This record gives sequence, C-alpha cells and structure tokens, in this order.
Amino acid sequence: SGDKDNEKVRGHSDIGLSAEGYEQAAKLADELKNHSIKHMSSSSLKRALVTAKKVNKHHTLDIDESDDLKTWNLGPEIEGKLVKDVVHLIVDHIHNDNKEPVGGESFKMFQLRTLSKINLLMKMSLLHDGITVVVAHSNTARLLKSWIAAGALDIDVIDKEPMLAR
Repeated sequence: SGDKDNEKVRGHSDIGLSAEGYEQAAKLADELKNHSIKHMSSSSLKRALVTAKKVNKHHTLDIDESDDLKTWNLGPEIEGKLVKDVVHLIVDHIHNDNKEPVGGESFKMFQLRTLSKINLLMKMSLLHDGITVVVAHSNTARLLKSWIAAGALDIDVIDKEPMLAR
C-alpha cells in the first residue's frame, strides 16, 4: 500500500488487491503481454490470483495455484497489525528462524516451503522453451532476491522490476 505509516501486515489474510495493487497488476500484464510465457504459478491467496489472472488475459494458460507460494504465515498476533508496531517481532523471528509465531510458521519453514516450490518450478521450466511466471508476495520476492544475490539459485536475473529471471 502507498501509506507506509498505516501499512498493515497482511500475511495469510486472504484479502483482495488494493487500488494500487490493481494498477500494478495491469501494468505488469501490459509489460508481459508480448513475452513467451509457457507456465504460470501463483500463490493461492486472492491478491496474487487476481494479479495472475490479469497477466494471463494475454496468454490463456492454466494457472497453477499453490499454497507453497503464500507469503510468510506470521499468525494472528502479528497479521493485521500495523507494520511499524510489530516490525520488532518480525525481525526477532527472522533472527531466531526456528521460532514460530503463535499460530504461524517459523521463518525457516517459510524459506523451505517457498524455495522448494521455486526449485521445482525452475526444474519444470527446463522442460519447455519459454518463461515461467511466478506470482507471489513481497516477502517471497525478497527471499528469492536474497538467495539469488547469495548465488544459492542458479538463475539469471533479466530485470529486477518486475523480477524476471531465467
């Protein structure tokens, strides 16, 4: 959202896209309309699926809806709260990556779940000539970018915004 002072932790809350999100999805769909997309996988949360469907209007693919691409489940004591009020709790869970937030998952579990799915998608992408699009969430993108920067994933970044990779 555009108002950082009032931004809330969305997490696994299955909310729709904001007005800004709709604009970003339309822009992404326009940017990707002439690419040779062969596979599309999306988080199963509504806000990601709406984006995937907007991108897909130019491609008519079956969208692989995956719970493994959901954002980090931070549980009810963190999700829905203002980011500025709970950021210290989130940072604590990152530094203590096996610690589970109440009703949520540890940062390590989020990493394993997400990166296992990305690894599978990368292997599948070798089977076709074209682009695999993954529609997920900002935490997922940050996790993926950090793993790419560390050389842990063998892919080439074409463009960082939106992050396109081979």
